Amino acid sequence: AKANLKGKKLTALSLEFEYDSVTEADELLEHLQPPSTLRFLRVDGWNGERFPQWGIHQLPNLGFVIIGNCKRCRNILPFSGLPHIKTLCVKNCGELDLWDVKDEDGDAGKGNSVNSSTWPCIKSLEVLSLGGVSELQSLPSGIGGLTALQRLSIIKCDNLKTLPESIGSLSQLRALAIFGCSKLEALPKSIQNLTALQVLHIKRCPLLKTRCEKPDGDDWPLIQHIPWKRFQKFTYDC
Repeated sequence: AKANLKGKKLTALSLEFEYDSVTEADELLEHLQPPSTLRFLRVDGWNGERFPQWGIHQLPNLGFVIIGNCKRCRNILPFSGLPHIKTLCVKNCGELDLWDVKDEDGDAGKGNSVNSSTWPCIKSLEVLSLGGVSELQSLPSGIGGLTALQRLSIIKCDNLKTLPESIGSLSQLRALAIFGCSKLEALPKSIQNLTALQVLHIKRCPLLKTRCEKPDGDDWPLIQHIPWKRFQKFTYDC
């Protein structure tokens, strides 16, 4: 049976799943029918693979989404078409295939960089946080289309190796944080184009730390214009 939420005037909804049965979790979320007044949604511990196709007409006011500890989740596409979404946080979703797209060889994303035409248009997004997406090897190049983005955090993405040059198109980006990405090899050269960038914070990224050291690091010329820079080798566990 559908949960009786559609008629409620809820603005915030937090869902925590403890079900071992994947089918039960899938069915519950599918029939949830959240109300159109919803502005904040948090989903934690869900065992399904794909979020329901909640359309724009159903969640027109949703602006803040947190998805955490959804170990089998591969797809967050239903949130990409929401017109007013400003903050999207994804944490510890190890199987996440960013935006469930395919590369030119037909392989599912699984960390492969994809072109801008396949990146969902989330023009309103201001804050994006990706944490514990272990399959991620590169951000999709289409991230450059997120023209309203002001804060980008990438945390504990153990297999992340590269960032796309399209990051240089994020003209509104003011803060960039990269924590615990030990395989990340370098910053994109286009970071020097980010004139609005005020804060660059890097922790536990040994390859980046070496490249960003003043004055001889290979990436130092790219970031010297940023007012606040901090590089840490050992820190608390984020």
